[in-house]
Amino acid sequence: MPTTRSGEAPPAVIGWVFFGIGAFIFICLIVMAALKFKAARCIKRRSSRVFCMIVAGFSCLEIPYGTALGVLSLIVLSRNSVKNLFSSNSAS
Repeated sequence: MPTTRSGEAPPAVIGWVFFGIGAFIFICLIVMAALKFKAARCIKRRSSRVFCMIVAGFSCLEIPYGTALGVLSLIVLSRNSVKNLFSSNSAS
């Protein structure tokens, strides 16, 4: 079993692992931001209510403000009056 000395630098691969984790988190946040902007446009046009609800559900993963935003968005999007607004706009 190889022993490591306390004065040696850690292997270079550890730096790449941290870079990979950071890059993955960064890409996930960029994708989530893009989905939220798309959902905002859908809400403005009153189309794709299900897509907006899915994005609101994913938003619940972002603690604490995303959770509050996601839960309140799901509550509002599940109201009958909002369902009627989305369905009346898609029919016309």
